[in-house]
Amino acid sequence: MDIVLSPASGKPIYTQIYEQIAGQILRGEMLPGTKLPPIRAAALNLRVSVIPVKQAWEQLEREGFITAAAGRGNVRRTA
Repeated sequence: MDIVLSPASGKPIYTQIYEQIAGQILRGEMLPGTKLPPIRAAALNLRVSVIPVKQAWEQLEREGFITAAAGRGNVRRTA
């Protein structure tokens, strides 16, 4: 998962995260079954609060890009 955040973009952090992951999925860069890192780990890696990461993960799930399963984490949905 390669995400580059830009405070100067004018877009909220969660939107930047969402758009970049959704883009990777749509371009086929993230294959079905690929696990996303846990929210806290992603937040630590991106050096942001867990809140925007959680918002991005929730939006990805609402849009059907990922599924969340208790104990299994968030996974890129199959086609």
